[in-house]
Amino acid sequence: MIKDKELKMREADLAEREKRGGKYPSTTPTTPPDRRKNFPVCWPVMYHNIDDEIPEQHRLTMRWVYTLFIFNMATLWGNVLAAFIMVITHADGVTTAGKDLGMGVVYAVFAPVAAFFSWYRPVYNAFMKNSSMYYFLFFIFNGIHLVFNIYMCIGVPGSGSASTINMITMFSTPNTVMAGIVCAGAMGAWLLSAVGFSVAFRSYRYAGHSLESARNEAMGKVAGSGAAGWALRSAW
Repeated sequence: MIKDKELKMREADLAEREKRGGKYPSTTPTTPPDRRKNFPVCWPVMYHNIDDEIPEQHRLTMRWVYTLFIFNMATLWGNVLAAFIMVITHADGVTTAGKDLGMGVVYAVFAPVAAFFSWYRPVYNAFMKNSSMYYFLFFIFNGIHLVFNIYMCIGVPGSGSASTINMITMFSTPNTVMAGIVCAGAMGAWLLSAVGFSVAFRSYRYAGHSLESARNEAMGKVAGSGAAGWALRSAW
């Protein structure tokens, strides 16, 4: 009886194979079309959907952080525009406009990549997984990002920023008021883009996370790795 059942199962499998053109159904796991990598659009490295992945209580905050991330990218290119206007206006007292423009372009190309991997993805994972460790990573790298924003807001000549100091020079030079207005816009954008740190920090404290919980979570992830776990516990 058992052999008869096995024979019938093989016959049914053969018949199904013939219907499929002589091929067995693929057993290779595939990513559902609606969860394929979609972000960033120019070079997808992750699935990104705030409504689908972020808990409801954190969605508003995550949308705000996402908006700030995009706004920061736009600020980088707005800074390039301001530096370009500095170059073409030939304002008196501005001798580093060309260097500011070149450095500004470098920032606009590479800073978005650094920001995405260093602080945006960690905070996205922190909200998605309610993870103290990812919050901690976010605060480390977004703290560096905050310092960078302050540095760019100051606008030291030759630093790649067309902000405060260069703005003052533009306003004090005849016929360069428009350039000064653009520089003022860049300064305001750098200040606003620093707000994301405080927004995420409030969510972090509200959820009851702490440095201690981040330490415990990190050690838990490497608890089974022997020497690595011992090294981490020693470091903490």
